[in-house]
Amino acid sequence: VIPKLGSGADNVAFVSEGSAPSESALTFEQLTLSAKGLRGYIDISRIPANNSNPSAEQIVRDDLVSTFATKIDQTAIKGGGSNEPTGIIGNSDVPVVAIGTNGGAITYAKLIDMYKSVINNNAMFSDPKWLINPVTEASLRQTLKSSADTSSNFIFGDDRKILGYDALVSTN
Repeated sequence: VIPKLGSGADNVAFVSEGSAPSESALTFEQLTLSAKGLRGYIDISRIPANNSNPSAEQIVRDDLVSTFATKIDQTAIKGGGSNEPTGIIGNSDVPVVAIGTNGGAITYAKLIDMYKSVINNNAMFSDPKWLINPVTEASLRQTLKSSADTSSNFIFGDDRKILGYDALVSTN
């Protein structure tokens, strides 16, 4: 259990000399964490394990590392399945910017709304990134910032940035 601030000092005000400010009442909440284990199982016949060169073992290790890394990324982003931690998308504290019923076309204005939502929630840190999937990347590479723009002013360009911030592309 980790303590977190529920409501902070909300009565901050300028007062005249010798006057006392209004009192604030801090409230604390708890963030409860529960242990989760990510495990995998591979049954390998003893014949390839015993009779092949050492590269067979490395192939299996590489596959396991890749599979675990992919599952961790997927869970951090979406999460919330059976025994999984809640991911960013499933976290009810993360604000949502609606684009349309069942999704919709991303526009430059909607991206600015998303950016504004991060700023309004005091969640802008020193080196933020956008995380998009390949379908979104392809769409943004073909979407102009405005209908008056030339063909060279796409939302997502060769610099791999959106609104000046790096964009990472993942199928997870």
